[in-house]
Amino acid sequence: MKKLIAILAVVLLMTGCSDARVKVTSSSTTLLTVGTEKITKGEIFSSFMNRYPSEAVMTMATKLILAKEVPVDAAIKAVADEKLAEAKEKWDDEFEDFLSAYGYETEQEYYDKELIVTAQTDALTAKYITDNYDTLIATYKPRKIRVIQTSTQEKAVAAIKEIKEGANFEATATKYSSTSYKGKEQIVTTESSLFAAALTFATGASVPTLSTAIEDATNKVFYVVQVTVADPAKFKDEILTTLNSDATFQKKAMLSFFESGEFTVYDKTVYDEFKSYYAEYLNQK
Repeated sequence: MKKLIAILAVVLLMTGCSDARVKVTSSSTTLLTVGTEKITKGEIFSSFMNRYPSEAVMTMATKLILAKEVPVDAAIKAVADEKLAEAKEKWDDEFEDFLSAYGYETEQEYYDKELIVTAQTDALTAKYITDNYDTLIATYKPRKIRVIQTSTQEKAVAAIKEIKEGANFEATATKYSSTSYKGKEQIVTTESSLFAAALTFATGASVPTLSTAIEDATNKVFYVVQVTVADPAKFKDEILTTLNSDATFQKKAMLSFFESGEFTVYDKTVYDEFKSYYAEYLNQK
């Protein structure tokens, strides 16, 4: 696949535009031979255009951004090496089966396509978050909180009373809460998946505080939210770690670099398909 992408990149670079559709020059030029069969530039390009070209273009564009912004260096390799060692320890004698199950023919392919790319993506996200930290904090309002979810308002009120009287929050959660909420401290932002009214209470707090019973009438449950730390400056390192591993912020980072890199699709066929699957990444009119 790596070689195919390289070939496709060459094909695209050697094309011209006519009526907003890419044309292949020297389409009869042989690029590959398999036994006595020859595969031409035109055949590869036709195959590319007929098999989800937006996915291949997305892959190529992402690789270009990663190579430019966070090139593979000793730090990236160290992260990938650590993850490889963890995977080998976890899967032990079944490591080869693990590779096969996920579509990798060799350990090196897994290392290059998965672990290195993941390490680069994490580094890119970290760069984006660090460069835009103040804006992100103001927009997404990270807070440290604890949550209890109860089946009745009476249980929520009882939990609040005990917490105010000094009871341990996690112990109270064990007593009253559902299995989904253990009362453990967690970091949330305005993008988190907590019930909307509970999340609004949490991210809107400017000081540590405890909520009243917050009703979710649709699901017939109640929430108790305790904001333990309301000042993001007091847990900056934890915020950076949390946001860096959050898929939402990884996507925001990639979108930012697609925009700053002035990503543009010239062929109408590719553009139309790209718009269907990856519309957020298109910045052109």
